[in-house]
Amino acid sequence: MSFVKNRPVLFWGSLTTILEAAIGLLVVFEIWTPTAAQLAQVMILIAALGQMFVFLIQGQVTPTQNPKDDAGNMLTPGTIGSDEADLPPI
Repeated sequence: MSFVKNRPVLFWGSLTTILEAAIGLLVVFEIWTPTAAQLAQVMILIAALGQMFVFLIQGQVTPTQNPKDDAGNMLTPGTIGSDEADLPPI
């Protein structure tokens, strides 16, 4: 699953949202009938854990794992020139 490797923060944020939506559907279709307090506790726990994962993972990733130029070519140390004249204009 390259998506998890390439965009871990987006993956964990999306997983949290999907889990909360699934719990909401279980409640709406009366498959699970928690009290209001139980539902609130579960949703708060999921939101807090999801945010904690996002916060911890964000510090561990680089801004982009697969950098590309405007033409879509992969940027690697070998393709970037050492001369300032090779740098794109700002």
